[in-house]
Amino acid sequence: MTKTKKMKKIIETVFIDAIAEMFFVDVIVAEDEELSIDCPIICRLSILLPHWGELILVFSEDIARELIENTLGGNVSEQKSKMVDAVGEFANVFAGKLINEISPNMLFELGLPKIIDKSSFDITNSSYYAQYFQTPCKKFAVVYCNFKNEP
Repeated sequence: MTKTKKMKKIIETVFIDAIAEMFFVDVIVAEDEELSIDCPIICRLSILLPHWGELILVFSEDIARELIENTLGGNVSEQKSKMVDAVGEFANVFAGKLINEISPNMLFELGLPKIIDKSSFDITNSSYYAQYFQTPCKKFAVVYCNFKNEP
């Protein structure tokens, strides 16, 4: 198995487990990797140690809303700030679990999650791994991962 395939498999496993644990949402690897996500919530998180790199999580508003509703209960359709907070918190949890899976028993350091605007989001011509996920109801999320010093 190539490093890219191995890394994508690790991202897949950790993301699916983390989102199920934290928000009680089942996701699977998306069939379509040419997704267009309207009104995305985009979170960028730097990984400082032991593998310098970056994670970018892109959630549709639909899946972010489902995360919050599953956690808090009730309808939060107009509370975008809670959706943004949930995506940022999930980015921290996911990054911690991912680094622990890649380099068990090592100390790691993460930057603070930053919500970025869609207009400043461009990863074309880059070396990011991309892994696409969907809920059974076709609500989408994408994880982009880039390590400068490959684990």
